[in-house]
Amino acid sequence: MDENTLKLLEFPKVVKFLSNFCISESGKKKCLSLRPLNNIHTIQKGLSLLREALTYSREIIDLINEFPPLEGIFAYIQKEKVLDEDGLWAIKIFLEKSRKLKEFIEGLEEVSAPTILECFSPMPWPQKTWQALKRCLDQNGEIKDQASPSLMAVRGEIRKIQKQCTKKINDYIADQNISEMLQDEYLTISSDRYVIALKANFKGRIKGIIHDYSQSGETCYFEPMFLVELNNKLQELKNKEREEKNKVLKYLTSLILDEYDKIGKLYFLMVEMDILRAKILFSQEIRGNIIDIADNKVVLKNSRHPLLYLEHKEKIEPVDIILKESQKALILTGGNSGGKTVALKTLGLCALMAYSSLAVPCEEGSFLPFWSKIFVFLGDEQSIQESLSTFTAQIKKLRDIWPRVDGSTLVLLDEFGTGTDPSQGAALAQAVIDSLLNKGSWIFAVTHFPSLKVYALNKENVRAAMVLFDPATKKPLYKIAYDQVGHSQALEVAKEFGMPKEILDKAREYLLINNEETTQIIEKLNTIAVEREKELSILRQKERELEEEKKKLKIKYERKIQELIAHISKAIKEIVTHYREQKLKRKLATKKLKEYREILQKKLTPSSSKTHLSIEELNIGQEILYIPWDKKGLIEAIDNKKSKLKINISGVSIWVSPEEVSFIKKDQEKDSKESIRLSLTSDGLSPFVLDIRGKRVDEAEVLINQFLDKAIYRGISQVEIIHGRGEGILRRYVHEILKDFPNVEGFSFAPEDRGGDGVTLVKLR
Repeated sequence: MDENTLKLLEFPKVVKFLSNFCISESGKKKCLSLRPLNNIHTIQKGLSLLREALTYSREIIDLINEFPPLEGIFAYIQKEKVLDEDGLWAIKIFLEKSRKLKEFIEGLEEVSAPTILECFSPMPWPQKTWQALKRCLDQNGEIKDQASPSLMAVRGEIRKIQKQCTKKINDYIADQNISEMLQDEYLTISSDRYVIALKANFKGRIKGIIHDYSQSGETCYFEPMFLVELNNKLQELKNKEREEKNKVLKYLTSLILDEYDKIGKLYFLMVEMDILRAKILFSQEIRGNIIDIADNKVVLKNSRHPLLYLEHKEKIEPVDIILKESQKALILTGGNSGGKTVALKTLGLCALMAYSSLAVPCEEGSFLPFWSKIFVFLGDEQSIQESLSTFTAQIKKLRDIWPRVDGSTLVLLDEFGTGTDPSQGAALAQAVIDSLLNKGSWIFAVTHFPSLKVYALNKENVRAAMVLFDPATKKPLYKIAYDQVGHSQALEVAKEFGMPKEILDKAREYLLINNEETTQIIEKLNTIAVEREKELSILRQKERELEEEKKKLKIKYERKIQELIAHISKAIKEIVTHYREQKLKRKLATKKLKEYREILQKKLTPSSSKTHLSIEELNIGQEILYIPWDKKGLIEAIDNKKSKLKINISGVSIWVSPEEVSFIKKDQEKDSKESIRLSLTSDGLSPFVLDIRGKRVDEAEVLINQFLDKAIYRGISQVEIIHGRGEGILRRYVHEILKDFPNVEGFSFAPEDRGGDGVTLVKLR
């Protein structure tokens, strides 16, 4: 990609912001050197990687926290130098961090993260180095005693000497009663020797060697003669300890060198994951989405200029940048300060970001072609160094790039042809666009030339657009209206920025009458476009709300289906269990299983008995069945051109295809009454109640058997039978039936507040 293009579209500012999200210095450097890729397959792979990473954003952000930079350590050991404890500690910390990443990668599934697995798996692991560092370094990064037998032995001797020194000092202080001569912390180390902190005015009272004084001069660090021999022995042991520790350091460094390739690759993968994490955070910051790279498709929905959005957030008005099929050029017109150049830069910068595997601040469902080259002509490109005017600078640049322009090129023209005679500049600009189209190139041009406005409206593969202004205040709305042109509101903008009134009045006098009439016509078109844009905005908002409601209803429907499946599956298992335990007869078990299977078949294949309809068979106001939800709805509107229906389902309006609806049959009307209802209460399923008061014994038996069968069929675990108190004859008979019924686990009288001994509560298996 042309470096001048990156500079003019301010791409370096984007990667600078991205680099701020990196933890490692290596990651920051790689982000700053990030450039658009020149291969469509590599771009798509990078975007797929980011898309998958966004689904695991929380895990990746938590996993990749601060880890030490290893570049300096790698360079150091390659010179065959021995790492000190700090260097080894950095390697150990890095391995601890990367081990968590390795476990995360290995836990991913091929279905959900194929690109992540391709890029990061398998992760190498330096097992010998890892085990050795864990064994030899403690939690503070110091060499452990257990690192080698010799080191453990010498450190044991050192501790003995330290204890002897402490004991001798304590005994001496107690015997000589000299505690008033000492400072609070009387036992300390100076010049790697044990000394006592003696008040300076007592230094001549004890035989020994003064090693140092405090900064105030009030304390001297004094080695008594009785410690000299022990301190000498201690020095010998310290030297030996250093020798043994160096042996351990050399050994650990040699292991790192042996597994250098694995550690180096692991570090590279950690840095790459750090960059991926930065891309995730950057995407969240700009509210970005992944753009799909597709041939001959320019659709940027609700796009925002990335840098302006980062600075002003929600104050930035989003714009749609859209070309229809077969269109390869967009010519944007309208008044100054209306956002034309910003829209042009937004398209260019969003393309550069997408080609760099970055999310873009736009809505889902946005597309861009693959442009291997992007060239930018900004309004004022004069070169003082080369003594070139704006016009000649543009011509020179066009001459230089012309041999490289082809069908995979995007050319951004901002006021091309200005700086010379307007009629000749406009003709030249029109010729340039014609020639670019002949080469198959894509063009986004911003212009004030009237002839180019007419050109945009009449050229078949060119789309015209205009930036909108408030009809009342003449202030920009920063929105784009398509398939029409706008006039240049030079006088209004000049007034807004403080141009003296007398100059503006004189300018209006110079405007020809036919130009005034043209201006009035375009102003009227602008007013119509503003009203149309408001209506479209309302419709788009309603469409988004309906889509959201549709998603919610779909989730709710699927959840209900899952609940039904779980409930019926449980009931079928119980039937099978009861049959195996001979608590249910074969005929009854077969009947119940058949009924449950029919319910499942009906609920899971609602379209099996439906007939798909065509748009011609349907009318507004007609009641139909929406097959995906198995719900009735009313047709509110029909779009014959798009072959779509707007239907209202329980107050929710959605656009659907005719293939998704069917006529309502009589058995479907009954279905809603016969379907299973699962209304849950705090203690499980809602109570199932049978009232047999006043019934004869033979009638009660039939009703109770039917009632219990129905309860078992519906999977209800507890029911109530109301028999009343009376003389207790009906109650006793009910209990005899319950004792003999195979699926009754137990029964008891209800609490007094629910009927007492006039109601029996039955618990079913």
